[in-house]
Amino acid sequence: MYSAIDLAPAAVAAEEDETLTPADQIDRIADGKVQAFAGTININAGVYLDDVYAQNKSVAEHAAADYHGRSLIELVQNANDVHERGRHDGQIEVVLVEDEGDFGTLYVANFGKPFTHDNVVALSRIGMSTKPPGESIGNKGLGFRSVSHVCDAPEIYSQAPDAIGASAFEGFCFTFARPEDLSSRIDNPTVLAFAQSDLPMFFLPIALGTQPATISDDAARGFSSVIRLPLRDADSLQTARDEVAALDDETAPLLLFLDRLEKLDAKIRRRSGEVSSAFTLERHEEAIASTPVNASIVTLSGTRWLLIRDHAPEILMQRAVGDGVKAKQLHSSWKDWSGVGEVGLAVPLDHEISSPRLYTFLPMGEGATAPFQGHLHGSFFPSSNRKALDAGVALNRLLLTQAVTLAAASVRWLADRDADRSHPALSSNAQFREDRIRERLAAGMVGVMPFPHMNLRSEPVN
Repeated sequence: MYSAIDLAPAAVAAEEDETLTPADQIDRIADGKVQAFAGTININAGVYLDDVYAQNKSVAEHAAADYHGRSLIELVQNANDVHERGRHDGQIEVVLVEDEGDFGTLYVANFGKPFTHDNVVALSRIGMSTKPPGESIGNKGLGFRSVSHVCDAPEIYSQAPDAIGASAFEGFCFTFARPEDLSSRIDNPTVLAFAQSDLPMFFLPIALGTQPATISDDAARGFSSVIRLPLRDADSLQTARDEVAALDDETAPLLLFLDRLEKLDAKIRRRSGEVSSAFTLERHEEAIASTPVNASIVTLSGTRWLLIRDHAPEILMQRAVGDGVKAKQLHSSWKDWSGVGEVGLAVPLDHEISSPRLYTFLPMGEGATAPFQGHLHGSFFPSSNRKALDAGVALNRLLLTQAVTLAAASVRWLADRDADRSHPALSSNAQFREDRIRERLAAGMVGVMPFPHMNLRSEPVN
């Protein structure tokens, strides 16, 4: 507990000490954060020396508001990111239990990497992330705060790396202090009053002791981490229902570009105890051999897609990122970009789509329309809520140019009647007409970013 005479450097409390238990490390983080907050207050005068925390609270609330309606998809993104890059067997489980708590409880569990000390610190900071740009979907450190739309005190349960499958979670298990919880952490009445008024949401981590039965069951089933959201009110419950259902949106398939994942299970259990709805999203990808482009067939719960990938070289990505940081288009953390930039084009093989969409791994907002009859993915820098894309940003412009080049190469490949497609899905049958696929890839790309010496548009499809 913090008192006005504690003088140890606050920064020390944020450093990891592996000799401590996860719960003790969480307490140490919290003590340091409270001490840092108290340092902004003139205790004797009862006024702020600097109201930076109140300012951060306002910023956090504005940022969270931008994510309205995307709380669950942001948690799915986080769950995808903790699965190992290069593997394709990740699994996520989403369960809405309507008869648990006053207004129901939402669970999101995964088998990826457990939480670390640094993850706890980053999650309790605004706009900070432990995810390096180029290696994960999310790296702004904002998306998790979207859960504030439906929950006041999210709970995180994570397993110790050497205890996977144990009967309880033994790693970092914590929630965040609400104003009414702060009196147990802060003695000084002046500091307490300011803290209750002005600390940002999800600022102060608090270690969790007891674990609900559902959480213990998840630990025994081998999950590495579970996010538990006790829902705030009836409106939050309806929002959770809507967001669970939206995961199964066939117009913008959730797993299309999430190649770390193999399966997502989702269900809603009503107050009667019955499962009112349940679905499983599955992803399987099979490469097409001997092609001039990186092409594969992706099967998503029965539907098939032609997925063609390319990348922007690392040196061009770093140059575009550098230009973006210099022009204040990108956050300075992006200057550490490493690796290539991804571009992907997805065209349905056995059905039509009504809503072409831009993706940055996950589908962006409905207004982010792809410029052809398919879906376009890139390692873009989208708006903070991932609902829109600014083509004026140097990084986005580079990736869009790369996408046009990829579309052109794909059209040429599909137009080559002598090419070996090496996959039964790419045959002359009713489900795959090369002229239609060429039209889907070419249409719109030319209009968005034409090349003066290249005609991508094929003949109209009857």
